[in-house]
Amino acid sequence: MVTYLSCASCRRFFLSKKRHQEKLGLTFEGLEKFGFILLGKNPGEEILLGLVGRFWTRSGGIRRLDGDSFRKFTEPDFAKTVWNFYLSEKENQTVLSTETRIACMDDRSRRNFKIYWTFIRPFSGIIRQEILKVVRRETEFKAVI
Repeated sequence: MVTYLSCASCRRFFLSKKRHQEKLGLTFEGLEKFGFILLGKNPGEEILLGLVGRFWTRSGGIRRLDGDSFRKFTEPDFAKTVWNFYLSEKENQTVLSTETRIACMDDRSRRNFKIYWTFIRPFSGIIRQEILKVVRRETEFKAVI
């Protein structure tokens, strides 16, 4: 199983937050424990996950919501993120890509997120690349067995 702890940058990030000291697998269950919700899926092609929080705070201010509440959520001083994993075929290979989108609920959250993103952006890219590498390594290893 791929875990966040398989990735060095992820391990440093998640273990710096007390509430994430357990192993969280890179599975729906692990992501749900973190606070992500499944917003949609197209089996074999794409999954779409959502998360609401104050990502710029030490605790992350994660709000646990269901899909309908996520879509309707507009509370000030929060941001919503949507994260997808998309599989596509390219030259007889399966390509996994991911994209994250953020919506800030008001000017204050936009300012806070902008400051936060200035510092976290480079690390976010590193974490994303490491997650994709770990997934690739694990799936290629299982394909060989």
